[in-house]
Order: sequence, then structure tokens, then C-alpha cells
Amino acid sequence: MKVAVTAYSFHQYVKKGEMTLFDVIDKAAELGFEGVTVTDDLAMGAIGAHFAPGEAAVQAVLAGSDLLCCSDYAIQYEAALAAVLEGRISIDR
Repeated sequence: MKVAVTAYSFHQYVKKGEMTLFDVIDKAAELGFEGVTVTDDLAMGAIGAHFAPGEAAVQAVLAGSDLLCCSDYAIQYEAALAAVLEGRISIDR
């Protein structure tokens, strides 16, 4: 099974208050998706409207994303690393 979640689809659900970043990835797992999850650019409006750049990266990893695409790489890398060191993100992730 292949699943594509775009920034547009995420924004539509969040705008209506129906889903969070966690829910989008969890829904793919519920549908039987077992592949690698790759984000769209986390600085795009659909995510950026709801999370600061660093927190967007942390939330994406916590939600189950395996690979993050980000144009704010330095900020997002440091935030994800800090979250690991603080125990917010498991070292196994």
C-alpha cells in the first residue's frame, strides 16, 4: 500500500479541527501502511501555521515520520537533537 499525505490535505483537516499531525501518520498505519514515512517541507504553511520550525520537526518525529524534509535544517536538526537529549524523543527513534 502507498499513502501520500500532502501539506494541503493536512491543512484541511487541521483547519477544521479534525486532525493533528499525529493523526495523519497514525491513520496511514491504521490503513496498513508499513513503509517509510517522509514529510513534505516542514516550513510550508500548512505545518508552519501551527508549529515553530523546531517544534514542527519534533512533532513530526513523535508522530512517526522517518525522514524529515526541511528548509530550516539547522533549526530543526538542533530541536530534534535536543528533544532526544531531553528524552522527549526516544533514542531508538
